[in-house]
Amino acid sequence: MVHSQEGSKKPLARLWNIDNDQIPKYLSIEKDLSMADITLKQFLDENNFGGTYVDVLQNKIFVYTLNFTRAEQIKTLPEINQYVNFLNFIEASNSTFIMNRRFVDVSFIASIHKPFCMSYIDTKINNIVIIICEENRDFGGNIRFERAIRGTALRPIFKYFICDNNSTTNNNTSNPNNLKLEKRNGIVVKAASGDGVILENEEINRRHLCSLGFWAKDDENIDYFGLAAHCYLNSSQAFLVPWDSNLTRTALIGEMIYRHDQIDFGLIIKKNEIIDPEPIIRDSINTNLFIEDLIEVSSNGVHFCHSGINSHVECGYVEALNGFVVQGALGMFTDLVVSSVISFEGDSGGPAFFYKQDQNYVSLNGIHCFSHKNFINGVLSESIGGVTKLSSILSSVSGTININVPTVSKT
Repeated sequence: MVHSQEGSKKPLARLWNIDNDQIPKYLSIEKDLSMADITLKQFLDENNFGGTYVDVLQNKIFVYTLNFTRAEQIKTLPEINQYVNFLNFIEASNSTFIMNRRFVDVSFIASIHKPFCMSYIDTKINNIVIIICEENRDFGGNIRFERAIRGTALRPIFKYFICDNNSTTNNNTSNPNNLKLEKRNGIVVKAASGDGVILENEEINRRHLCSLGFWAKDDENIDYFGLAAHCYLNSSQAFLVPWDSNLTRTALIGEMIYRHDQIDFGLIIKKNEIIDPEPIIRDSINTNLFIEDLIEVSSNGVHFCHSGINSHVECGYVEALNGFVVQGALGMFTDLVVSSVISFEGDSGGPAFFYKQDQNYVSLNGIHCFSHKNFINGVLSESIGGVTKLSSILSSVSGTININVPTVSKT
C-alpha cells in the first residue's frame, strides 16, 4: 500500500499518523470516547481517582485510580456498563483532590515570585508539571520560585526545556523591519481568523507580528478582532497580513483599543471599511474552515488545533484543561487549556479549535497565547502551548464591551 506523503497529509492525519481518508473514522471514535468520558466523570469522585485521558488511537479511556474497589462498582452502573470495554483503570498515587489543592499552592507561590514558567496538572504523569526554560533558570524570580517550591511537600515534576534555538523565539513578538504596505486592487479585503496582523508603533519603530483570533461584534454592530494582549504596542495601529501576502501588509484594520492582561486577550476595533471580516478560520491559502459553534473541549487527550500566520494549521493533544503561565513582571495568565500543539513566532493570538465530523466545520475554543518548545541538539522534540479559553474571554470582557462571536450554520 502506498501511503500519502507527509506533506500532503491534513493536520489531523499528521497528528494521528493515518491517511486522510481515515480521519472521519477516528473523529467518530474520538466523539464517542469524549461522550463516554463526560458521562464517566460524573461518577469519579476526587478522592478515589486522579482523572482521565482519552486515547483515540487505542480507542480507550484511561482512568487513573487509587481505589479499585470503587472502580469495580462504577463498572456495574447502568450509565457506565455500555462503555466498560473502552475503560482502562490504571493505578495512580495522587488523587484529583490532592493535585488540585497542590496546584493552587503552586499557583500562589508563582504569583509571589513572578518567575518565567508554566504549570498544569498532567493526568498521565499523575502529578503537577512545571516547565522552565533553561535560559531562565538563573533569573532571580525563577531561583526564588524553585527554592520555595522545593522547600514544600508539593513535590511537582520540573521539566527544563531548551527553548532558545537561536532562529526561533518563544512565539511572543517579532520585529519585521522590511514590511511594505501593498495596495491591492479591489475595494474589499477579506480578513479571517488565523491571518497575520502587524501591530506597529512608528514613533518607537517597533512592530509585533501576531495572528487574528476571531471576528466579534458588539451591541452596536461595531466590528472587532480578538487576539492576544501581549501583541500590544502603545498607540499601535494594526495592519492585515494574509497568508498569501508574503508577510506584506495589505490594509490597515484599525487599532488595539482594549486588553485584559490577566487572560492575555485584546481587541482591535475595525476602522477601515474595506476590511471584510468573516466567521471562518484559515485552513490553507485557498480553503477555509467555518466556525459552527463555540463548544469547548472537555476531555484530556482529544485533538486540539490552531491556525496562525507562520504555522498555518497544526494539531496536538489536550494535556490539561486548566494551566497557567507566568511571564515574570509582565503578569500571570490563568485558566488556560494546555496542549501539545506546535506553534512558532507570529502565531500568538490565532484561533484554537477542534474539528467537527464534517471537517469543513469547527468549534472555536479560544486564542493561542504562548508555547514552550524544547530543542534537543537543534531539533524540536516537544512543544507545550496555552490557549486562553473563549469562555474566560467573553465573561471578562462583558463588563466593558459586550461582544458576541458570529458563527455559520449548516444549510
